[in-house]
Amino acid sequence: MEYYAQLIHEQEPAVDDVIGLMDGASPTSGCTLEPVVQNSMYSGYHSDIMVNNLFAYGPDGRVINCAINFPGSWHDGSIRVNSLPYICKMIGTYKMCIEQGLP
Repeated sequence: MEYYAQLIHEQEPAVDDVIGLMDGASPTSGCTLEPVVQNSMYSGYHSDIMVNNLFAYGPDGRVINCAINFPGSWHDGSIRVNSLPYICKMIGTYKMCIEQGLP
């Protein structure tokens, strides 16, 4: 983590102790014949069947943490909130940038 913080600080001297970026990805998924399962995978925002994933990237592009295959009905913000206690414990006093996306 110290190495990642140094890489980012060298690129952006005003930024200290940041080790990476968190961002969500929601690829579409195949349909199922099970209505309850399909309903949980349905994203009303995207009007499609999908799974949600959350990735934490280091400055070199490596994935350093992830939460994958959450139901499409979950917003990536909900996944992030549920993952934050684990991530905070893992990174200690370091920080992660969070990609907010478009409103």
